[in-house]
Amino acid sequence: FLHDLYREAAGRWPLLDKLVPEQLPYDARSSFSLTLNHRETFTGITHADRALTVSQLGKLASLEPCISNEELQDRFVAEFRIPGHVHICSAAPGLVSERTGHTELAVTLARMAGIPEALVGAEILHGDGALSPEDARDRAEELGLPFVHGEEIIRAWGSIQEPHEAIPAGT
Repeated sequence: FLHDLYREAAGRWPLLDKLVPEQLPYDARSSFSLTLNHRETFTGITHADRALTVSQLGKLASLEPCISNEELQDRFVAEFRIPGHVHICSAAPGLVSERTGHTELAVTLARMAGIPEALVGAEILHGDGALSPEDARDRAEELGLPFVHGEEIIRAWGSIQEPHEAIPAGT
């Protein structure tokens, strides 16, 4: 997690220690990890550059069941660079049994669906904040998109496993 890297670097740059909060107002920790760009991007900031980064990351993630971890890491290093403009989030090891943030909800849903756990998250904003679940459901219906509430994911996850027992990736 990015806050762990900042804490570790604080020994060399004490200002970092003052910038990383002990507690976030919304959770115990943030899911943010690396920020990266695909090596073929220019600045990484344009929509096209971000789309390239995201699509190539998804393609690489889809190879996870087929190649060794070493080859996956080699390809990752060959294709991406840090820092970048696409934020990577890491789910808590226990997924929604441990934390019920957007990252854990998305990864739990992907694991239950048996698809690669490389996902793109985007919040629908209105004014100064996110839409309420009711407004988000209405918007999804207008656009012909499925809507799943986080509580539905948590219930489904709980029905297929014992509490705090993670389903291994790729099953």
